[in-house]
Amino acid sequence: MSSSYRTIACPSSQCQAIDPLIAICAHTLCNYYYLYGDYSSTSGVFSYETFTISSQSFRDIVFGCGQDNGGNFGQGGGIIGFGRGSISLISQLGSSGGNKFSYCLMSVTDSPSKISPLFIGETATLNATTVSSTPLIQSSSRSSLYYLSLEGISLGGQLLNIRAGAFDIQDDGSGGLVIDSGTTFTLLDEFGYNVLKEALISSINLPQAELPNNLPQAELPNTL
Repeated sequence: MSSSYRTIACPSSQCQAIDPLIAICAHTLCNYYYLYGDYSSTSGVFSYETFTISSQSFRDIVFGCGQDNGGNFGQGGGIIGFGRGSISLISQLGSSGGNKFSYCLMSVTDSPSKISPLFIGETATLNATTVSSTPLIQSSSRSSLYYLSLEGISLGGQLLNIRAGAFDIQDDGSGGLVIDSGTTFTLLDEFGYNVLKEALISSINLPQAELPNNLPQAELPNTL
């Protein structure tokens, strides 16, 4: 019902400029479908709208007006993209948003009085004396993702016996460690997973639970 809302026409150069893996021309609308790493999904219509952040308004921001959403969204009313891709909100704001953001996520079990603050632009600064940071790494083949340098995994203060460089990004784009706040589980490559699994089993003096027999193997990723 917004007076500044309008759909993106199809076919059009604007629709073609969107990632061809998710944008689909259907009749006169630029539709989309996207599947997340935890198998949540959303589909709908790419549209334009004016977004107001604090007191500043940004016209013609591209967003997906979701019509069929499913998965682990909880009580959320939508998803904001802060990746490095061209149509994420932070990329569209660009220099107007200071090309930076920061947030602190509180646990959903915490008191309602605790909030998860989000800062965009010049307010997104690390000005506390106790802050530690690690550089973000970029992959040339998957440039929209945020990678970190994982040197190793410790359990109970002991560094596990995982070969050096096991989690490095490879020249072909494989490997590496992605940090993704939108995925609801942690996924490890098999070599790291097996070492961590054995260390956990040896340190926890309890019987292991049996996997249900009615779950297909394809739906049982190496998750922790």
